Amino acid sequence: MPAVPDKYVFLPSREVPTTHQPLLEQALKILADDRQAQRTAETGAINRMTTRFSTARRGDAHAILFDYEKAHLNARGDWDKAIIKLRQTRDPQGNGIHVTDFWDAKNNRGTAQIEGQVKGSMAKLGTVFLGDARMTDLRPQPTGLVNKVYVLGRFIYDRAGPKLEADPNHTKMQFVRLPNSDTYVRRYVTRGLNHNDCVNLRNGRDLTAPVLDQTAQRREIASGGQASGHDVSAGGALSEAQQILSHTRGWQKRYISTGVSSRPVFSTRGTQFMSLFGAAVIDLAKLDLSAVFDIHSPVAVQNLLKWDATSVLSAPGPGDGATTLKQEEFLALRDVLRTRELLIKGRVDQRAVLRVGEGQRILGLGLDYKDGPKQQLAAIKKWPGGWSKVRQTDDTNYKGYLDQFWLFLLFDNETTARWFKDNVRGPWQKWQLFERYSMPAI
Repeated sequence: MPAVPDKYVFLPSREVPTTHQPLLEQALKILADDRQAQRTAETGAINRMTTRFSTARRGDAHAILFDYEKAHLNARGDWDKAIIKLRQTRDPQGNGIHVTDFWDAKNNRGTAQIEGQVKGSMAKLGTVFLGDARMTDLRPQPTGLVNKVYVLGRFIYDRAGPKLEADPNHTKMQFVRLPNSDTYVRRYVTRGLNHNDCVNLRNGRDLTAPVLDQTAQRREIASGGQASGHDVSAGGALSEAQQILSHTRGWQKRYISTGVSSRPVFSTRGTQFMSLFGAAVIDLAKLDLSAVFDIHSPVAVQNLLKWDATSVLSAPGPGDGATTLKQEEFLALRDVLRTRELLIKGRVDQRAVLRVGEGQRILGLGLDYKDGPKQQLAAIKKWPGGWSKVRQTDDTNYKGYLDQFWLFLLFDNETTARWFKDNVRGPWQKWQLFERYSMPAI
């Protein structure tokens, strides 16, 4: 079965002899070329996917996404392949680059040492950090937080020997450690806001997940509305892993989804997630991390859920049309690796939600019947003077704020939104203004 490649970072030694400097430069070039190949492979995978979706027919989505997901996993940094390239520099006498892997107490590779040999003389060229081995705590720690903040580190040498300290060149990229998955993730994650989020932020309340009840609901169990669901009775207890599966499959949403990557994230339709309500940044250093679950990477899903990401690489097909719980897990695994999600259970303290208000650019209309939003949108489209000012629309097929079905319209600015509200036909239509948010620079 194929292995999922390891992420790695190389830190050159600061005391390389002049005689060995060409080998260091050679090692740097090999690893830089490998990193560039990763970026090229990921970009190529995204471009191929978007091109295929532009001409896709109905029913093609799973196959297109499946090909992208495999390409995305294969585009990760591959330390094993890099080792081969480094060792290929050696001549029959052993002159060239040597690599030694070091293993931690859990039998995982943590670091590797790269050395160079010139005319029988060995010298250290640098250290490779695999996975999270390069993390160290930020000193001094920021104030007003509830969790320790970590940064990328560097080796320094003193009389006691080598030790890892915060790298002053990398203190802006900060991390926290999640106990549930034993992984480090970026301190600041992103949240594409929905209308309930905007209502809660407007009223100074915490963000809340749609479902707070942790017991099994009928729509997520095999004996209820989901034939391939959990084998428990309604009202029965669900493990955390079962609740996460329900969330990722859309059966019951007990978590608040966030993103950990700056790369584009694609839905099951091959489109990027773009919320009409804007986006915010959530500071994980201000939250209870026992309620945070990392499912964005192969290591995280293996540690937390025992899901094997290599099954995506070795599977014969995308697995759509699931009829068993195991097949549902495979679809969930594909989805979380593509969307790079981090889940927060139940609530997010609004003080940890960092956002910039753009003004009340959104108009919302709450209706008491399910087809109401689509009917009103169709009527608005017949009003050229008003419809031309609408930049984006969203409508809900479920009851949300005030227990109603909602139609939302986004405008360029608050002035235009207020003009529309004052001039829209039908005095019975009670439009509400909502704030739109954007992410602050962090």
